[in-house]
Amino acid sequence: MKRIRKAVIPVAGKGTRLFPFTRVIPKELYPIIDRPVIQYVIEELIDAGIEEIILVTGRGKHLIEDYFDYTPDMDVHLEQFRKHSLLAESRKIADMVDIVSVRQKQPLGLGHAILQAKRVIGDEYFVVALPDEVFAEVNPTKLLVTKWNKSSSPVLLTMEVPEEMTSSYGIFEIKSWINNNDFYVKKMVEKPSPEEAPSHFAILGRYVLPPEIFDYLEKTPRGRGNEIQLTDAMDALLKEKDFVTTVYRDGFRFDVGNKKGVVEAILYFSLNRPDMSDEVRRVLSTWLK
Repeated sequence: MKRIRKAVIPVAGKGTRLFPFTRVIPKELYPIIDRPVIQYVIEELIDAGIEEIILVTGRGKHLIEDYFDYTPDMDVHLEQFRKHSLLAESRKIADMVDIVSVRQKQPLGLGHAILQAKRVIGDEYFVVALPDEVFAEVNPTKLLVTKWNKSSSPVLLTMEVPEEMTSSYGIFEIKSWINNNDFYVKKMVEKPSPEEAPSHFAILGRYVLPPEIFDYLEKTPRGRGNEIQLTDAMDALLKEKDFVTTVYRDGFRFDVGNKKGVVEAILYFSLNRPDMSDEVRRVLSTWLK
């Protein structure tokens, strides 16, 4: 039985929405309490059965690779001071998953970034996970992989957004509903105005895509922002394949590519950690009086 083993995470972006932190440190290493954003994403992928992560990197992103490598100097220090639990955690991070890096040498958009992983992916279905989005309660990758196991079709994640926010997302035009939670896609429109939006269902940053997407990315002309848009390539592939879309309803999603989303994520995870929740609630109740 075929299964999905690989995931692509594009990490070449500059992260200007988190400036000035991102002047020298990759946005993917922005801390949510004591773990960087990208660790939450990779743990989600591992929990969904992913075995190999392909990072699409750019200049200055080597720190991400270093984070998931062994740290002999730190490990010696932890051993010397008998911090055994921290040492175990350090080694667990290094052993977490096999990571392959490919380089996006020009900032030509998300579609171009995904295209750089073509040789590593080969002829397999694969996951794309955008590191700007962190989820809690319900694992979205596991949700998509489960849907793929039933349909063997490309599977996308969506949520309903307020009308005034359609211009911030790619938006689905619905072909037909499969059930109360899943639908087939007719078309995808990149960041339409509220007046032009075909629905209120937004494209989220988790995808299960077929290897054919690379052929379409190679033929896709530059679109919005003079970049190769993944949405444009998927929209073209829709003429050949049905895309199943499932609505993310029961969990939490945080846009950690901006400061507001980072604060929300920190609050959520700190309020749900046994070692922190009581103290955080006490502090918040004091401040909010």
